[in-house]
Amino acid sequence: MKYLIFFICFSCIMIAGAQSLRIGNSLDFKKRDVFFNLDIYCKKDKHQLGITPGFGIIRAFEQQRFFPQTAFSYDYSLVERQYFQFAVNNTLCYSTVILSKLTGQRLHVLENYYGFSLEAGKRIRFRSKLLGGLYHELIRPAAYKIRKIDFGYQFSIGVVYDL
Repeated sequence: MKYLIFFICFSCIMIAGAQSLRIGNSLDFKKRDVFFNLDIYCKKDKHQLGITPGFGIIRAFEQQRFFPQTAFSYDYSLVERQYFQFAVNNTLCYSTVILSKLTGQRLHVLENYYGFSLEAGKRIRFRSKLLGGLYHELIRPAAYKIRKIDFGYQFSIGVVYDL
């Protein structure tokens, strides 16, 4: 909880002092689903914060269940040129889906990934990320506590536009 409060305060400070604002969309390939996202980034010097709302495509269309996701990301640029950027990335994702309307069971998924991101282009940039880290599932309410902690991954590909 302290980490989340710190991240929200840091995000507000970054947005207030941002040098550039960027928007885009991306596809995330993960352990549980493929997510379609809207990306919003604030960039200042070598630091970039991102807020990414999205939804799971497989569950939405094949299983007829809405699987929303919210992700917060932080990038620190190691190499930054006019047409190229290589950065380290930390992403924190939360997603949830209703498993049963009858019992009210809901799946909560929390992911924390670290990895690298690569961007190429001038004003319209193609972006890809390769991340790995911890994947945590929790089903509530349940007759007994169902919890799973495992290793997860994320591969992301998308387009970003500098405003």
